[in-house]
Amino acid sequence: MKTLLLTLTLLISSTLYSTEWNDTDKTLYRSYLALQLVDTIQTKNMITCQRNYTCPGLQEANPVLGPYPTTSHLLTTKFVSNMVVYTFLDRYSNDRTRRIALYSLILVTTVIVVNNSNNGLSFKIEF
Repeated sequence: MKTLLLTLTLLISSTLYSTEWNDTDKTLYRSYLALQLVDTIQTKNMITCQRNYTCPGLQEANPVLGPYPTTSHLLTTKFVSNMVVYTFLDRYSNDRTRRIALYSLILVTTVIVVNNSNNGLSFKIEF
């Protein structure tokens, strides 16, 4: 249920673009949000795995979350961090810096998702 709530929040926030954003920036931002969603689901699956003691040696690498995060801490952190990113992109960047920031965010998030996958974390959605 919480994952569904996060998904809805991300989808709603993906339509809050400023009028300055062009189609490329909007597409890049949606791509970034999709990767954030995959990372969130992977982390949620890791939390479940830790709680079930099926992979006790697996720890979260994000220092903000700590090695053994809770689901509520994960969702709160993701929500706040994505709102900070959006605010920066919308209010404090011009077209050029927004595009560079979006490409950078996508690259970093892709590396994180691939690393999670290499560690055995999936991004399946269970209903």
